[in-house]
Amino acid sequence: MGDPSPSGRSGRLSASAITTTRIPAGNATRPLATLQTIPAASLPPAFLPPIRALHAACFREDAADMATAPDAAFLERLAWLHEPAECVWVLCWGGAGPGGEGMAIDGAPPPAAPPPSSSLPPLLAMVTAVPYPASFFGFNLAVAPAWRGLGLGRRVMHEMQAAGLARFGLAAISATVDAAGAPALVRYYCGFGGVVEATGVSGPGAPPPPTVRVVRRFDERGLVADTAAADEALLARVRRRSAVRRWVRTGLVVGVGAVVVAGWRRRGGA
Repeated sequence: MGDPSPSGRSGRLSASAITTTRIPAGNATRPLATLQTIPAASLPPAFLPPIRALHAACFREDAADMATAPDAAFLERLAWLHEPAECVWVLCWGGAGPGGEGMAIDGAPPPAAPPPSSSLPPLLAMVTAVPYPASFFGFNLAVAPAWRGLGLGRRVMHEMQAAGLARFGLAAISATVDAAGAPALVRYYCGFGGVVEATGVSGPGAPPPPTVRVVRRFDERGLVADTAAADEALLARVRRRSAVRRWVRTGLVVGVGAVVVAGWRRRGGA
C-alpha cells in the first residue's frame, strides 16, 4: 500500500514514475479514495473516457466542441498551450482505484494490461500540471459535482504539491485565474494558501489585470501536516454527509409510513 503522506515519497522521483496514494477511510479496510500521479507518457488509454467525462461535467463550455474530437486533440486542448507530453496528471478515483490491490504502487510500472474503461471505478477529481522553472503550474482542476464541498479539491492540490516537490524539486505551485470572470476561484486559491502575485500589468490609475497569477509556496513538513489534516477533514465531511442522507431517507420512510397508516385507518373507520 502506498504511504498516504508526502514524506513517504522523499527524495527525487523519476519524472516518469507512477505513484499511488490512498486516502484512508478510518477503520475500514477499503480506502475512501485513491490518488494516482501519472506522467502523460504513462497515461493508460483506458483512463481517457472517465477523464473526458469529468472534464465535460466540470467545463461544459470548453468541452462542447471537443465531444467528438480524437483523444490526441482532446489532450492537446487540455494541455493549455503546453506540450501534452510535459503534463503530469493527478487522478482521484473512488475506493481502491484502478485494478484494486493489483494497481501500480510507489513508482512501480503500470500493469501490463490496464483495465478496460468499463471496469474502472468512478473518477472523483483530477488536476493537470507542468513544471515551470520556479513552480509546478496547475490547471484543469475538476471535482465531480457529487463530491464538491467536501474538501476533495484541496486534497488533490496537496497531491499536486507532493508531485512537484518529489519529481522536480519545486516547492511552489501556481495557477493563472480569470480574476474578472471567476473571482470566487481567486478566493478559493487564496483560501488554500495562495498569494496573488504581480503580473506586470500595472501602473498609476490602471485597472486590475483581467487575469492574475496565484502562487502557493510550502515546505515538506508543512505539506505533510496539511495533507494529514485534509485527509481527516475529507473523511469527516463524507461521514457527515452520509449521516444526513441516512436521516433524510429514514425521515422519508417514516413519513410515507405514517401517511399509509393514516389512510388505512381512515378507510377502516369509514
